[in-house]
Amino acid sequence: MRWETRRGRISTALIAVAVMAAGCGQRGPELVPVQGTVTVNGEPLSHASVIFRPENGRPSIGKTDEEGRYQLQYTRESAGALPGLHEVAISTFVESDPDSSDPIVQLGRRESLPSQYNSHTTLKVELPQDHQADHPLDFALEVEGVQGK
Repeated sequence: MRWETRRGRISTALIAVAVMAAGCGQRGPELVPVQGTVTVNGEPLSHASVIFRPENGRPSIGKTDEEGRYQLQYTRESAGALPGLHEVAISTFVESDPDSSDPIVQLGRRESLPSQYNSHTTLKVELPQDHQADHPLDFALEVEGVQGK
């Protein structure tokens, strides 16, 4: 066998192995982008956790900012949520951690929302496969005696 032919076959084999390995890589599940706003009695709810729990698979979590806006993260690197039916929990509870640099976490915070929005949630959302980021999922909560922010 000539050297050029053997080298050509080895190169072809190495390219084929590289292509197969790249195609076998785990990309993760298909996700849909989810963002929106949470308000309580018309006021933005800041520093709250928004959790989408699918029927099957891992949940996606977001935190509301000062304006009540959130964006879900599936993992640290992947934004969005699995398509399908989700239970949604919204919570203001924060466990205290005196070592944290965040003043809210240092002191902790009691839950200010009724259990129907978190531990015994009645909120459900269906996320279609083609859900787009420009269709926000807003939650306008009505709670007696509780203000946003």
